[in-house]
Amino acid sequence: MIVEAIESGAVDMDEADRLMEKIKPILAGKFPPVQSFALAELLAIWLLGHDEDTREQLLQAHIETVRSLIEGRK
Repeated sequence: MIVEAIESGAVDMDEADRLMEKIKPILAGKFPPVQSFALAELLAIWLLGHDEDTREQLLQAHIETVRSLIEGRK
């Protein structure tokens, strides 16, 4: 879902990169559990913005995307 949207060009990666560059300095140097909780809270807010039937699909797609990004950086 997310990976396919990225690969198809449906996601404006420049916009995503600009947003990520704004967020990175806020998290940088923070205690890892604090970073983790902040990211988890944002993910939960994002998921709650969707209907219950879609949430699990989005969560799985998000996990798949994170794994793909990790693999791409090894």
